[in-house]
Amino acid sequence: MTEVKKLEQEGWNTEGINGELLEISTTEEPVETEVQEESQEEPQEEVQEETQEDAKPVRPQMSESESALLAKFQGEKKKRQELERIFAQQQVEKDKLKVAQDLIDRGWPEEEAAKMAEDKVKQQHDTEEIKSKLFDVDIKDLARSDAFFADATSFAEDIKAKMNEWKCDAETAYMALRGKTRTKEFQREQEQRTLVKKRQTEDKKVPNAAPVALKSQYKLDEHDKKALAGLQKAQPEAGWDAAKYYKMMKT
Repeated sequence: MTEVKKLEQEGWNTEGINGELLEISTTEEPVETEVQEESQEEPQEEVQEETQEDAKPVRPQMSESESALLAKFQGEKKKRQELERIFAQQQVEKDKLKVAQDLIDRGWPEEEAAKMAEDKVKQQHDTEEIKSKLFDVDIKDLARSDAFFADATSFAEDIKAKMNEWKCDAETAYMALRGKTRTKEFQREQEQRTLVKKRQTEDKKVPNAAPVALKSQYKLDEHDKKALAGLQKAQPEAGWDAAKYYKMMKT
């Protein structure tokens, strides 16, 4: 079977083909079209990580006068600390000489007496330093214990001297130094707190509260009240009230 007959059997019209078979492509190759997809991603903004230096708060700059005052204060503080150090060292040397001389007077050799004096004075000063630190702890505890003793740390050196002199606790030393004066101060503080609380309480009151009704100065009995009510009903335009009724009817 020729290709033409085969096509005729399948229902194709073969006229004009002249016996020649035409190749008919029944399938179309899909045309691939490149579709350029637009990127939907939005450009990411560069985020600068905050450095540790940027996170630090910027201190306000001081004026020249403030800087000069601060420098002067720091200079005086260093001088005072240096003087205190020199004084403490001189005191140590004096104590060493005193102890060594006492040992020499008692028959100890000079070199050995100096060595013993150095050890003894060092031990004494170490003990005094420990005692001073313990006193500081007692004074801080006292200041935190009650509002009455709140300023105890401001008088620490005086209190420690009294504690050492009287061999007493911080509270006893404080009362000896500040008792009477502090009692007066504390009373004034309490009075001020009371005044502040009172003002705060008054401020919290409702300002738009309804005023208390004032008692009428025009005393009307039951008969008068009924008569006034009748007049107000009969003559509303006349403006009858207790004052007008009292003046017109009672005087």
